[in-house]
Amino acid sequence: SSVLQIGFLGGLTTSVKGLDILLKALAKYDENFVLHIGGDGQLKESYKQMAIEFNIIHKCKFYGAIPLH
Repeated sequence: SSVLQIGFLGGLTTSVKGLDILLKALAKYDENFVLHIGGDGQLKESYKQMAIEFNIIHKCKFYGAIPLH
């Protein structure tokens, strides 16, 4: 079966972008997926911790800051 590829790119300095909501939703998603997360900020570690708690950390790839040039 195919693996759904999902991308998120944004600053991880505020929860306004909704990554916490996306992580919660994907925790309930039964199909196979990989969430590619680009961006950096003070909330990065808490988002990683959420992914661990939701047992989806193995499906999440954190890339850190992505240069735009």
